[in-house]
Amino acid sequence: SLRTIPVVLYPHGDAIVSLNLSRNPMLEIPLDFIQVCTTLRELRLSHMAMKKVPQSVRHCQTLHRLDLSCNRIADLDDAGLDYIPELRSLKVQNNRIEKLPWYFPRLHKLRDLNISNNKFRHLPAVVPEITSLVDLDLSFNTIGELPDEIGQLHALERLIIVGNRVQ
Repeated sequence: SLRTIPVVLYPHGDAIVSLNLSRNPMLEIPLDFIQVCTTLRELRLSHMAMKKVPQSVRHCQTLHRLDLSCNRIADLDDAGLDYIPELRSLKVQNNRIEKLPWYFPRLHKLRDLNISNNKFRHLPAVVPEITSLVDLDLSFNTIGELPDEIGQLHALERLIIVGNRVQ
């Protein structure tokens, strides 16, 4: 039932490597707190009924893994995830996303992307441009076909497309 970050955590921010705020009613993470979390590698913000990604998340310069699953997020356009240079894993499954933003190919270290159970009717055009992808989960959308461009994902080892309309 946290509505904000407890003040007692601020002095220890530089020691926090993993932070799980899931299932709390907070909709924003204070920027001053994020800025003291200089070793934060993993941030979990799932099951929070969020419609937008908190603006302070883009300031997590050391973040490797971000979990925004099971929310009500409709788009990632204003999330500024391309400001997180070390982002390697992004989970946005079980949201209301229909398209991915233009800046996704800038996520040069992104290896794992889970966009399952959203509202994608086509493979987002930016996905084949994320050439660092190793694991891609597109399951339970309404994707009808995979474009030839998916072949550009030379590092891809695992592709999950179950529960789509691909024939």
